[in-house]
Amino acid sequence: MAPTMSIDSWNVQIDRYCEEVNRTVGMTRPAPEIATGPYSFPLIFKVVTEDLIRLFATANGDMNPLWRDPGYAANTRWATVIGPPIFEANLAEYASIPDPPQVSGWNSLAGGTRRRYFEPFRPGFVMRAEDTWRGQEEKSDPKRPYRLFRQTAERSFINQDDRVICTIQMRNMCTATPPSDDGSAGVDYSGRVRRRYSPDELAEIQRGYDDELAGLTHRGQEPRWWEDVEVGDEVPTIMKGPYDVLDAVALIAATGNAVAFASKWAQIRSDLARRPVDGETGAPHHAIDWHLVDSVAQAAGLPYAHAFGTHLEMMLAHPVTNWIGDDAFVKELDTQIRRVMFLGDVSRAGGHVVRKYAEGDDHLVELALCLDQQDGIRVATGTATVALPSRST
Repeated sequence: MAPTMSIDSWNVQIDRYCEEVNRTVGMTRPAPEIATGPYSFPLIFKVVTEDLIRLFATANGDMNPLWRDPGYAANTRWATVIGPPIFEANLAEYASIPDPPQVSGWNSLAGGTRRRYFEPFRPGFVMRAEDTWRGQEEKSDPKRPYRLFRQTAERSFINQDDRVICTIQMRNMCTATPPSDDGSAGVDYSGRVRRRYSPDELAEIQRGYDDELAGLTHRGQEPRWWEDVEVGDEVPTIMKGPYDVLDAVALIAATGNAVAFASKWAQIRSDLARRPVDGETGAPHHAIDWHLVDSVAQAAGLPYAHAFGTHLEMMLAHPVTNWIGDDAFVKELDTQIRRVMFLGDVSRAGGHVVRKYAEGDDHLVELALCLDQQDGIRVATGTATVALPSRST
């Protein structure tokens, strides 16, 4: 870690960084194919396959056969396995954002993503992607003991026929905690303590898993007709957890973000001034380690390692696809990540219908979504716009 600098010097470096990264606002360029830093998010997988789709669904505990079973999918309107919402994260998790400034106290957290889908991902698609940087905006509040910034970037996923399959607009929230003698500045997480769950609490979660494995939670081939849906209808909740290291590693594997040795060093060597070192070995950690190792998260002011933002978005999407059935299609998913969910937390995601309307040939419903952890703390919210089958067509 770099030596502590004065607050004035620290602020000057951050101001210079903001000015520099905003010089390229609006610039579009091909998505990188090789990681150049911890937040470059290269296009890791280019060819969509049945195996990749199944791998992604497995990382969410989503057993829907529409993503997993070619024989089943052949008898749906799609005639093939398709990728669920957020599958594009399997190809490249987010859009590229600038490398962080090399000052202590700068941390990046996923803030949510607006995802628009024009058709499903299918096996055989050969993908490329383009990034557009939309800039960094300061959202600091004098009442907070840290500076706050929102970074916005877009990525379009384009197949071999030059069709845009989906676009994402990601919002990254960056906190910059000033140097201090006691290191206590920042968000107060003193009330968040990892808990032990009762046998009854764990049994409730496991019953949900059993229902998912038995296919009882998926609407499947029975259409959910647009005419039968009413504002206020509930989307049944899904519980997951307690979130642990293997859950996190499953996402890392699905998104191709696992790196080791020289490939890991290639990503962290430009970020050393900001990286904590291991307390026992003295070696620097990759930025991703604060999702896996409590001590790395604690060096950034968090009590425990925490869930990936992409995983939270997948948790929000899962009840939606279970509820809508095979014939429907998620056209848009817009998420807002409000708080951190830690390893050891249990999530409960669900939603309800807030709007029903027709637009062109589409019969649409809008869903309001929420994700809470075990103590009722709201971790994330979102909206989903879904095209449902209609008896009139």
